[in-house]
Amino acid sequence: MILGIDHLEFFVADARLTAHFYAATLGLRPLRYTGPEVAVRDQVSIVMGAGAIHLVLTTGLEAEHPSKRFVDRHGDGVRDVAFRVRDVEESYQRAIAAGARSVREPSVVQRGSSRTIEACVSAMGDVVHSLVERPDGAPIAAPEETHLAPEPDASPLPLKGIDHIAICGSEETLRATVASYADAFGLVPLYDQNLRTETSAMNSRVVGTADGAVKLVLIEPVQKKVPDHLREFLHYNSGPGVQHVALCTTDIVHCIRALRRAGVRFLRAPDGYHDGLEARVPGVLGQLPTLRELDIMVDRDAFGLLYQIFTRPIHARPTFFLELIQRDGAVGFGSDNVKALFQAADREIARRRPEAG
Repeated sequence: MILGIDHLEFFVADARLTAHFYAATLGLRPLRYTGPEVAVRDQVSIVMGAGAIHLVLTTGLEAEHPSKRFVDRHGDGVRDVAFRVRDVEESYQRAIAAGARSVREPSVVQRGSSRTIEACVSAMGDVVHSLVERPDGAPIAAPEETHLAPEPDASPLPLKGIDHIAICGSEETLRATVASYADAFGLVPLYDQNLRTETSAMNSRVVGTADGAVKLVLIEPVQKKVPDHLREFLHYNSGPGVQHVALCTTDIVHCIRALRRAGVRFLRAPDGYHDGLEARVPGVLGQLPTLRELDIMVDRDAFGLLYQIFTRPIHARPTFFLELIQRDGAVGFGSDNVKALFQAADREIARRRPEAG
């Protein structure tokens, strides 16, 4: 039913500034623009893309625009995780029958030379899922649709696509959320992870397509006395939402160096993480100086190595962030890495908001 991630739509306070950020950091390029200059009066919307990654950045220009209400409540963030599907009508009817709320009924959408069939249904919190059918492989945007001046040169990073998307829900909602994704979208459980540290506790389950083209990491915090970064996310996001997007790269070292030069800041690995790493993950001894310098975390499963790092929150509110992930054969999600990254994230909370709760 679901073929892959078609695009992610962010609702943001200023689409032009956000587009500049993604151009200057990830090397994404503007592919399509709509706004007052092309007779669209109520919003500015910019499609940014590189390879298999497509972001739609939307800012409402009128008080009642959905983007305005979203940003006022949640801050800048992902509003729409759009699925590419074989048959919009069939996918839409299945989702509605499973209890999803209709946001937009199936219809034909013509944008320049690109013709699609689209619908939209509700998901967790204010997140929605568009269902996009692209007859004859229609592209997300055609060259003649760009009405923006070219961004300053920034070489595209060696990114393969979106590895996974993490959605954080409230406590004791995980079981129902997993069931709803199975019923509404046919996504199957792929991986479970329940984590406990001195300062954090979470339950999570990865659901996705059987071929791994779509992977959603569904997370819920577990009540503890000590505030953790999941409850901070729910506080500042005013409820559930997309916590992070993981971008898969073929060269994580190159990506981190380029992003650092562009001003992106990353979480530091916990003190002592790289001590004894060779014993925990055989085969990385020659890489240790670089891994330590760049705070890259490494794990191994039966299929290969996994390299990971998280950025710090990239918007004004400490909510949404990016993950970089390099899979040298590995198919898992790095249990030990996630525990270490949770510890690093909770250390950041203690620095910026000791009274969080």
